[in-house]
Amino acid sequence: MDAKVYQKYCELVSKTVIPTGLSKDGMLLLKKPLVDFVIQHTPRQLYKFRACNERNIEAFRSQQIWFGTGSQMNDDFDARLYCDKAWLSNAWKTQITDDGKLRVIAEYQKQGAIPQQIQKLFNSDILSVINANVRNMNWDKLNAETISIVEKLINVQLPFIDQAEQTSMKISSFSEDISSPYMWGHYADNNSGFALAYDFRNAVYNEQNLPVSELYPIVYNDELLDATYFLGYLMQYTIASIIANLSGFPMEIFYNIIDNFIQCPDLFMQIKCLIHKSTLWDREKEWRMTLARTASHVKNVFIIKKPCAIYLGRKIKDTNELILRNIAYKQKIPVYKMTIDDTSKEYRLSAIHQKNTTKQLSLQ
Repeated sequence: MDAKVYQKYCELVSKTVIPTGLSKDGMLLLKKPLVDFVIQHTPRQLYKFRACNERNIEAFRSQQIWFGTGSQMNDDFDARLYCDKAWLSNAWKTQITDDGKLRVIAEYQKQGAIPQQIQKLFNSDILSVINANVRNMNWDKLNAETISIVEKLINVQLPFIDQAEQTSMKISSFSEDISSPYMWGHYADNNSGFALAYDFRNAVYNEQNLPVSELYPIVYNDELLDATYFLGYLMQYTIASIIANLSGFPMEIFYNIIDNFIQCPDLFMQIKCLIHKSTLWDREKEWRMTLARTASHVKNVFIIKKPCAIYLGRKIKDTNELILRNIAYKQKIPVYKMTIDDTSKEYRLSAIHQKNTTKQLSLQ
């Protein structure tokens, strides 16, 4: 992307806010200007740089693109959110009455019945289950245990909330720049590896029915993304889950209540945190593909996508080059090899197209 297009993209990311309570169509409508803009400006090719090892070569042979979490990346701040912990602590204090009760519990005890807006969510059979749990509940014990656990989370274990995205959402990274000496030196084993080119135009991300979200360029910034309010929502969700566990409520019922009454200020924040990085990394010109949260529990996950070309590092070993050329021949994709252009003053590598017939393969 050129500078003006990239600036427009960053503005669209910032303006895209998706609150809870919308239908799926409503969410897609709010996100459409950003998604359409990205599709319009997706480069002809994006590149994934690789070292020559057994796993990477087999992934190429099998046309697999693997995903990892932010915690597995080489940037300690990858997918990490900034949180104003003082604000979060004060927000928690507002949930407790002057006499030391959780407001949600105090409100129920005051009414003596399940609120009408909750009753409307369930049929009579489910309501009878809820009422049975409520009648047998030790409110004082539930109140004390919940407050104790939540305060420990805030004071001792709060990092688990603002680091949650680092260990859950799955991502895969690509670069716009095949000629970058930095990318070849840093991600392709000092120019002895290879890079695969992919055509993701028109949002053709994979060739299987797998839960890919979207593909976005990285937003480079000098500060961490401020997700305090989003983390406040996650904290509310955590508190509600604790109450559900302690009270013995059937979790599927409780999560239905949670999803209807705890409002998230911006559901798109889950993606925003994955596509924000420090400007120290902007030389990578990175694009990032994300998997839907439904795949976050899968430990090892990949999608299937045939590359449209392979680029060989200029220092690649002959044996590795022969293996990769044979795979490229079978997949009918062009082969290029990187070189230094002695006639140029630029710090840029050049890609030279290579013949890859059976004759050339037999001579390697």
